[in-house]
Amino acid sequence: MKPKKITFGEEGRTPIGVAISADNEIYVSDSLNNRVQVFNKYGVFLRLFKTVYVVPGKRKQTISPNDVAIDAKGSVWVVGHIRDWVLGVVQYSQSGQQISTIDLTTSHPDPTIAVNARNNNIVVVARKIFVFLSDGSLYNKFRLVRGVDSRYAAYNNDGNSLLITAFKHGTVQVYTQDGDKLFQFGSNGRGKGQLRGPTGICTDSSGNIFVSNMKNNRIDMFTSRGEFVRTVVSTNSPWKIACGPDGQLVVANSRHSTVTIIPRQLVSS
Repeated sequence: MKPKKITFGEEGRTPIGVAISADNEIYVSDSLNNRVQVFNKYGVFLRLFKTVYVVPGKRKQTISPNDVAIDAKGSVWVVGHIRDWVLGVVQYSQSGQQISTIDLTTSHPDPTIAVNARNNNIVVVARKIFVFLSDGSLYNKFRLVRGVDSRYAAYNNDGNSLLITAFKHGTVQVYTQDGDKLFQFGSNGRGKGQLRGPTGICTDSSGNIFVSNMKNNRIDMFTSRGEFVRTVVSTNSPWKIACGPDGQLVVANSRHSTVTIIPRQLVSS
């Protein structure tokens, strides 16, 4: 039987962020409902948990989850808004029990988060790039070169460099965690290897880089050095993407309130 894409979204309203665990559970940040929903690899709803947390000495607070990531130990990391645009970062167990929080004293309307699978370092993109160690302590914060915006981030397969999409600039910026620029790839346009409004980004186990080419309505594949390989799939307004352990891609589309699973056979063909 020819493999097909699976699209679902009935359980959520605004699936902005998406992540996949090592056991193929799909975590979706459902921001307007203040919760994270969990689905299996076929898109079947499994469970959800409310994104609340407690800071010692303060009352319980709700965080509106804008993005979600999963570390190598299976913990679920959420970044979102506590009030207005003030941000919070919370680490949960897979069942939604609070483990820790990170004090992020900044504000931003559209924060995103990624985790380094090798050492569990956390990166938050909120105008500046914030890099935290696995214990939650701040390692570094920096901005991209002047005039270049930042949207989503992922760690390259070597675990030593950050891939950061620049939505308005139409490029992917590659930096060290210390804030040193290594190179960039892509350019603003509609042609092969060009990007218009790049948003989500992820890497697979072979080091291939997948970029959500939102305004071009497609997902493109690049090598670890940024050379264009091919367009993987055409899909309307893709947003956040995640690479799964079985080679599949999961795409969140907040405009249409859907999540699409693209099986490995379609990704690699």
